Amino acid sequence: MKSLQWTVGLGRGVGRLSWRTGGSWVAAMAMATAMHAGAVFQDDFEGASRPEWSSSTRDNTYPAVFSRFLGRMNNERAELTLTGLTAGASYRAMFDLYVLDSWDGSNAPGPDTFRVWVDGVAALDRTISQFGGTQTWTIPPDVKGQLGFSGWEDSIFRRVPVTFTASASTVVLGFQGANLESLDNESWGIDNVAVWKTSDLAARGFAGTTLPGEGTAAAVALDRFETWALLDLDPATSTSASVHEMRGAGPNRTFGDGDDVVMALQVSGTGAPGRLRVLMPGGPLQPGLWRYRTLPGLLAAGGAEVAPFTRTFEVVNPVLGRIEGPENEVLVGAGVLSVEESPAG
Repeated sequence: MKSLQWTVGLGRGVGRLSWRTGGSWVAAMAMATAMHAGAVFQDDFEGASRPEWSSSTRDNTYPAVFSRFLGRMNNERAELTLTGLTAGASYRAMFDLYVLDSWDGSNAPGPDTFRVWVDGVAALDRTISQFGGTQTWTIPPDVKGQLGFSGWEDSIFRRVPVTFTASASTVVLGFQGANLESLDNESWGIDNVAVWKTSDLAARGFAGTTLPGEGTAAAVALDRFETWALLDLDPATSTSASVHEMRGAGPNRTFGDGDDVVMALQVSGTGAPGRLRVLMPGGPLQPGLWRYRTLPGLLAAGGAEVAPFTRTFEVVNPVLGRIEGPENEVLVGAGVLSVEESPAG
């Protein structure tokens, strides 16, 4: 058997190979259990159908892309009955929305619409276009492309939020498409549904990140990542680099002493509620022990302090290669991209 040796790089220059991570369905599935901790209801549809749902329709046609989800559905409504809620309290539901095939947005023959109902009242009512046409949907897709089914482009929207006030201890949420054509042309599904009491979310802090898992080692070239909370964030404090830190432990693998490396960060919103994009212009992170954490002063949209979040991980060179050096966009002094047969001949 033959193998190649390479430099793991960022794919932004001449003669580089790319090996990048972030935003994949694998990361989303791996973090779902931790993210849903403390929820008053959660369902990833991997097990048996639950009685809280009005529909038992499930789809597992492309498990490597979508995992098992509620759907595919068309213009019908799938209802979720929540019990044991506190009347008058605020709750936040989140779910992954799969928009499949040729949705036309606000244009003819639409308007192709997705709605979420709370006790029969529309809490979310937006048109969605797969073709860049007019739409009222505002959240950017996490994944977009021809992912299966009928050959049109599909979109995956992760962690779509809907906030509502419980009118009683029992509340019925409805999920529905409207004005859609046949199932093989326009359909939808939902996955990873969870509901929390809104007052509990600030104490949860950030729920996930595209960085490697806690305590793991990864052969990846990282110069950016995303992180997200389960509640809306204050745009001013959350995008300030002063409340985010990426620190390398240095050769002695101990944080907080003189050989630490602290990366400069650029933080911005992504357009999706609660989600941040963090760039590291001096990247990629070099092999070693790293820690990302949020610092005091990061606030939720309502002014509450968001609980601290920490992710510690290790960057390692691949077995047959190495992580490229810090990005400077010039060829002078660049590392050699070696290609070697193993075994030779």
